[in-house]
Amino acid sequence: MLIPVGATSWSPLRNHHKNNQLMNIVERSRSLPIIFSTLLVGLSPLIPIPVVDDLVTAALCRWRVKYLAAQYGLTLTKEEIKTLADLQQVGCLGGALQGTLGYAVRAFFQNLLFWLEAGRVANLLAQSYYDGVLLDYAFAEGLYKTGSISESQRLRKNIILVRQGANFRQLTNLLKSSSGHTRKLAAQFIRDVYEQYFKNIPKAISKRWRQLRKRQAEFNEQADQDAKNLNESAASWKQRYAPLFNDFSKAIAEISPKEIEGLCLALSAKMNTPVSTGQ
Repeated sequence: MLIPVGATSWSPLRNHHKNNQLMNIVERSRSLPIIFSTLLVGLSPLIPIPVVDDLVTAALCRWRVKYLAAQYGLTLTKEEIKTLADLQQVGCLGGALQGTLGYAVRAFFQNLLFWLEAGRVANLLAQSYYDGVLLDYAFAEGLYKTGSISESQRLRKNIILVRQGANFRQLTNLLKSSSGHTRKLAAQFIRDVYEQYFKNIPKAISKRWRQLRKRQAEFNEQADQDAKNLNESAASWKQRYAPLFNDFSKAIAEISPKEIEGLCLALSAKMNTPVSTGQ
């Protein structure tokens, strides 16, 4: 007997493929590269040194792009990396002009820094997480073609559009409600990262303070070089700070797999839409 086109005999195969696709998306969204890079970018405001915190945050945003791309054998140009790193819109590419009052508060209340920054850090962690998931999905599924600035701008624009549908409040509230022990670990984690990889930056800046703006590219280059050493260290940092990594894993596990899938498929639809040439 002939089976009509679209008959249900094939639906188990379709469902199996769809379930596998969802499992792959969710598995990657909870992977160590996503968690590690999210914690680094999201916790970087806790570095209690004016100007340096912004330089390190920007370097970590660029590092995250290279790090996730490398998981899939992709090599990006500096301009592509710079474009795709500019997803946070706050903190990642230009917070060096923040008010001195904020810095004074940091200087006098370093022990309370996490509590003072809790809202900002939770928001940045949540946004960093969704940005990482969407970047990773684009790289993994071949949605992004390397070597084109216009493509990197298009991916950046589409990620910013798609993430508007994310339930930031859920993840932010989960992170805000973390225990005091987890908060102390988070502050210690990013300070240890700073001490191990970026502690020479203040020395370079202090020698050329009056030329800070003119030599911004030089400082960025040094920070990028320092960040390279993070590439192979995810497992060791997870081992050293297992409670912090585990608590963050539990928080993102509360996010509905369907939400993650919906965001990723929305990005896929936008990236696969032909670009209008009538501009």
